[in-house]
Amino acid sequence: MAKKLRIPSKGTKLPALTQLKQRSAEDRAEVMRWCDVMTSKQVRAHIQKRWKIVLRSDSQITHFRKWQEHQVVWDRFLEAVEHGENFLADKMPDVSRDTLREIAIKRAYAVSAMVDDAELALKVIEADLKDSADHRDWEKLELLKKKAAQADKARRVANSKKLTPEEKAEKLKAIFQR
Repeated sequence: MAKKLRIPSKGTKLPALTQLKQRSAEDRAEVMRWCDVMTSKQVRAHIQKRWKIVLRSDSQITHFRKWQEHQVVWDRFLEAVEHGENFLADKMPDVSRDTLREIAIKRAYAVSAMVDDAELALKVIEADLKDSADHRDWEKLELLKKKAAQADKARRVANSKKLTPEEKAEKLKAIFQR
């Protein structure tokens, strides 16, 4: 997944490199084009002139380039995932969330292997585990909703003055057998 950027506390200024990373995708692509035809010093001067972001060393440009290359891979990957999900949703509307999740995770693993990036692979594993945990939490929530609905129905049946004890027992049995 795309790397998260720090959010400064109120009144604090973001570091210059973070400010550059938060520029639009078009602005970042423009910086990458500058990097292809200019020296790092010239690129830093252009960035300062254009956006008033002061990068103090060439290593910041190097770091930005590496980061931006990862972003481009992720943007393409996420685009492909979205396209794949839309395709599957259109062609096979009965495909489960689990199947879509498996496909997305497998693609993410493939991308990390393709770019031979251990850090990216770790992030995919983290997302995979987090999504699995989220899915379990979702299943628990659904189960709790079902049990709450059953309890409400059972309470109404048990408090009903119109039903005989036999009818109440029969209805309660039906509620909890579903």
